[in-house]
Amino acid sequence: MVTALVTLAALIVSVRASRRVARRPEFKLLLERIDREAAKSEEAIRDVLDRSDRRFEGLQIRSDELYR
Repeated sequence: MVTALVTLAALIVSVRASRRVARRPEFKLLLERIDREAAKSEEAIRDVLDRSDRRFEGLQIRSDELYR
């Protein structure tokens, strides 16, 4: 009886492990896609921050001129 339970447990573990291995390429593709999307978002955020920095600098220059 114990041998049958151990064998069944080993079978279940091996089936789960094989499913994980089979899904590994899917997860790898998903992670690559997430990385690409994150890179695109990062470039867009940098553009917004650059524009914001330039606008702030312009307003600071104008403020300094008005202060004088």
